[in-house]
Amino acid sequence: MPNVQAPSFLSGKAKQFGLPNPKASFADIHRNIEQGLLLDPLRNEHKITSNFPRTPFAKMVLLAVQSYEQNAATVQQMLDETLQKATAVDGVTGEKGLANYSASAVRAIAHIVGLLDRVSPNLLPRAVERFRLRDTFRFHLDTWILGRYYPIIGDTGIIGQQITQYCGVDFLRLPALGTGIFDPRPLFTSSMFTFFWRLYEHTGDVDFVRVLYQANANSVEGLPHDLLADNPARFQQRVKRVIAQHGATFSQSSVNKSQWHLAILRSGRGEHERAVWIDYDSGGGHGHHDALNVGMFAFGLDLMVDFGYPPVQYGGWESEKVRWYYSTAAHNTVVVDGRNQRGEAGRHTLWATVKGVQAIRVSAPAVYGIPQFERTLVMVDVSDKDFYVLDIFRVVGGSTHDRFMHSTFGSGGSPPRRREAPAGGDGRGGPLAPSAQFPQAPPREGARVGRFAFGTAAGAADERGRTDEEHAADGAAWMRC
Repeated sequence: MPNVQAPSFLSGKAKQFGLPNPKASFADIHRNIEQGLLLDPLRNEHKITSNFPRTPFAKMVLLAVQSYEQNAATVQQMLDETLQKATAVDGVTGEKGLANYSASAVRAIAHIVGLLDRVSPNLLPRAVERFRLRDTFRFHLDTWILGRYYPIIGDTGIIGQQITQYCGVDFLRLPALGTGIFDPRPLFTSSMFTFFWRLYEHTGDVDFVRVLYQANANSVEGLPHDLLADNPARFQQRVKRVIAQHGATFSQSSVNKSQWHLAILRSGRGEHERAVWIDYDSGGGHGHHDALNVGMFAFGLDLMVDFGYPPVQYGGWESEKVRWYYSTAAHNTVVVDGRNQRGEAGRHTLWATVKGVQAIRVSAPAVYGIPQFERTLVMVDVSDKDFYVLDIFRVVGGSTHDRFMHSTFGSGGSPPRRREAPAGGDGRGGPLAPSAQFPQAPPREGARVGRFAFGTAAGAADERGRTDEEHAADGAAWMRC
C-alpha cells in the first residue's frame, strides 16, 4: 500500500529547496525516480564514475531496471565488452593492489553476472564459455597462501596482514543489510554462495564448492543464504555430497600468472606449508616501483614483509611517506644508481616444477634501461617440514647496486658499517637522495630488528645510540628531493 504521507513530505522538501519537480503526487514521485535516478546518470555518466568496471556495470543495472526486455541486447553487448577488458590479464583487470583493487573488480564482476543470471539463465554459461571467468574467480584462490596471506603487491594491505577468507567475493550470510562503502550490500543482492555453485556447475571446478563451504565456516548450515533460493535443503545436500566425495582441501600448486607478472612457488602441507613469490613488473594501475620484489611465507608467518597501502592520511598522494611506500628501496629488490624503477614489465625465462625442486627465473632490464636485471629463485625441499631457497640476483649496468631486504621483527647482529647513498633524487625514476646516510648492517648482537630495512625496534637503540625513528629517517632520506 502506498504511503499516503509521502507526497506531502516530499512536496514540502521540494518547496523548501526550490526543486523543479513538485512531487505533489505519486505520479510526480514516479517521474522523479525515473528521470532523476534512472535516466539522469545515463545522460551524465560523470555522476556515477567509479573504479573500473563499476561504472559500466551501474549503467547496465539502470538499463535493466527501466526495462530488461527492451534493453536486453544493449545490456548483453555492454557486458561482453566490459568482461572482455575486465578478464584480459590472467582473468582479471591487471590492476595492482592484489587483495584490494584487483579483488574489487572481481567482486564487481561477481555481483553483475550473478544479478543478471537471475533474469537470464543462459547468461552465465555463455559468459563462462566466451570469457575467462574460471580464471577470474580462481585468481584469488591461486594467490592465497597458507589460508591467511596474499602477497602485498601494490596498493593493498598492511605489513604482515592476515586475510583468512578468500577475498575474490563477499560471502554474506542472511540477514545481510550491508554498510560497505565500495560494495553496497542490499538484502536482495545476489548470493555469492549460489553464484559459486553455479560456477561449479558450468566449469566443473570443485574448488568453487570448497570456497563457498569454507566461507560458511566449513558447514552447510544456512546455505545458500539466498532469499530467492527455491530449495535450500537440496542445495545443502548437493554441497555436502561434493565435499564428502572430493574433500574440503583446496587444490593449490605453484603458479605463474605470466600476464599479471606474479609467480608463486609452493611446497609443504598443513603447518609446514610454505611459499616464495616474485613480482616481475613495475608500476601500472595502483602499482609500485617493485620489479623483482620477492616475499616468503613459512612457519605461519610473512617473513619478508611489504609496506602495503601508502599512508595517504599524511598529506595525500605526493607526501614523503607515500613516496617511500612506492619507492624501489621500500621493496625486497635491488636499487640501481639510487633510482626508482621505471614502469615496465618483465618476463619469465625459466619455469620448472618437479617433486622437491622448483624454480623461476625472471628478467626485467627495461625498468632501469640496463643490459641485465634478472633474478632466479629455486625452492628445494629438504624434508616434509624443512626447505631452503636459492636466490640469485644478476645486475649488469649502472655504477651502484644496493640490495634491500625487509623483514619482520627478530634478532640479529653484525659489525656496524655505513656508507654514502647515491647522489641525486626526484622520487620518480630519478636518483633518490643527495648524499643521504643509511645504515648498511643490523644493530649490535641481540638487538631487535624492526620493519624498516636495517632498522631497530621502536624505542630500542643500537650501539651508536640510534633509535628506530632515526633509522626510519635514514630511509626517508632516500625520498627527499
